Amino acid sequence: MQRITRRRLAALAGLGVSTPLFGATNRPTFQHGVASGDPLADRVVLWSRVSGYRAPVEVTVTVATDVNLTRVVRRIETTTDASRDYTIKVDADGLAPGQRYYYNFATADVQSPTGRTKTLAVDGEAAVRLAVVSCANYPAGFFNVYRAIGNDNSLDAVVHLGDYLYEYPADGYASSRAEEFGRLSVPLQEVVALADYRQRYAQYRSDPDLQYVHAQLPFIAIWDDHEITNDAWTGGAQNHQPNEGDYGTRRDAAMQVYREWMPIRDQAFAYRRFDFGQTATLAMLETRLAARSEPLSYGSDLDPIKRVFTSAEGPVELPVLIDPTSDKTIEDPARIEALLASGQRGKDYRFEPDIDRFIAAKLSEPSRELVGSQQMAWLEEICADPDAGHWFVLGNQTLMSEVRAPNMMQALTASERARIPGYLQPLLPLTRYGIPMNLDAWDGYPADRERVFDRLARRSNNVVLAGDSHNAWAAPLTSRTGAPVGHEIATPSVSSPGIQETMALPAARIETLFRDANPHLAYTGFSYRGYVELALTPAQAVATYYGVNRIDERRFALTQHHRVILQRM
Repeated sequence: MQRITRRRLAALAGLGVSTPLFGATNRPTFQHGVASGDPLADRVVLWSRVSGYRAPVEVTVTVATDVNLTRVVRRIETTTDASRDYTIKVDADGLAPGQRYYYNFATADVQSPTGRTKTLAVDGEAAVRLAVVSCANYPAGFFNVYRAIGNDNSLDAVVHLGDYLYEYPADGYASSRAEEFGRLSVPLQEVVALADYRQRYAQYRSDPDLQYVHAQLPFIAIWDDHEITNDAWTGGAQNHQPNEGDYGTRRDAAMQVYREWMPIRDQAFAYRRFDFGQTATLAMLETRLAARSEPLSYGSDLDPIKRVFTSAEGPVELPVLIDPTSDKTIEDPARIEALLASGQRGKDYRFEPDIDRFIAAKLSEPSRELVGSQQMAWLEEICADPDAGHWFVLGNQTLMSEVRAPNMMQALTASERARIPGYLQPLLPLTRYGIPMNLDAWDGYPADRERVFDRLARRSNNVVLAGDSHNAWAAPLTSRTGAPVGHEIATPSVSSPGIQETMALPAARIETLFRDANPHLAYTGFSYRGYVELALTPAQAVATYYGVNRIDERRFALTQHHRVILQRM
């Protein structure tokens, strides 16, 4: 395949690839399909978009109990225009609990496809079945996972834990086969401005498999970072640079477009609660934009160990350096001073890191947070509610379990280490210290994790859902004192590459390394893209991990990889 170069991208742009996907013709269509979301017992959000129109347009939304839309229960008249990118979103109320409904959108000239949705039950202990997904990267491959979920008529809803799309340019992350797949990102540049985000959502929502699953099931969704930009927090992001303008402007544009294009209820806060009769309560957390402290970095925040050396001039305090040829501490203070003065230290030598100080003084700082006081109070109120449901499910973006990086210096051969991408090479020597794998996850915010655990410990039958890592995990959750607080179920990605692809090592090899370094892990699945089906009854919760065998073409097979059965506590 021809490599995607800047020159190649420029040529594609010259052919019009970077122009808007769906031009204005004043002939309206509903070419982005339909969607529903945020179901409650008496209402559900219904979504679509009118394409190819330049003026405000009136739309009729019809809701019925039959697929032919003859037994109509609601008709809603609304208008859309350019100010909201011609998207339509209505909160269809007055519905009956626990009921399947069908709906469509219509202008004077054309009707949308018919969608199917379902309200939540009020009473009873009926089984609840949820599909849990995360991390769908358009250029990385086809959305076969979405197709598989849409084919399952037993599901009640889809819980999407974030990274619904990615912001990178067409030659960016996970795009090496994008041209071969016919899935080059649009616009070609990284999305930064309002128009960019709208164009990127339009591309994703043109995907037939994504349209299919949206038409079959209501979504309960929350954003993670890539809906804005990588490793976003309250005041910035790893992937936001000064030449890309004001971060707050970018963040606000991203959130505006997310609310335009997603079937999410428009409200002042993103955290919200869904009650499935007396079987379960699902609470969705927002951990990116409301309160997240700046992530720490092993590059800039890890202090070197300092030691008092004896020199000809007397005692001198210097950082401890490691000789790369012998992997031993340099004991000559004159040599250390010379290396520091020459700048060679950063190129060929490394500091001995002060891991203990890093954890005690920085990582464990109580002020570091993800949740924020307002959201924490809301969570505390739910956990104190005796009627919250037999199962309490917490939807959250990133891994809450402690996951330590395996000692790659000891466990991998020299040839295996050489295969690991260059941007990860500086981290390899640090893995000998048992460092947390991902400081952007809850391991980077241990004090706030304990605050959440304190709330969860006030009730029982807790299940935490997580995405972000692109791989499948299961683990018991325990507080710092060793008290059990619940179980974590983490879904693999829809299409984004997993750890085994990032590290260029066999999945079985990496799984063994992580399980050896983290014996508390109940399950790891690194070999597939897929989703988790969470089935809840009053007696038990069952998490079934499904994977597709390929995303490089639309034909695929679905396989059950693992099952975790949780009994009530």
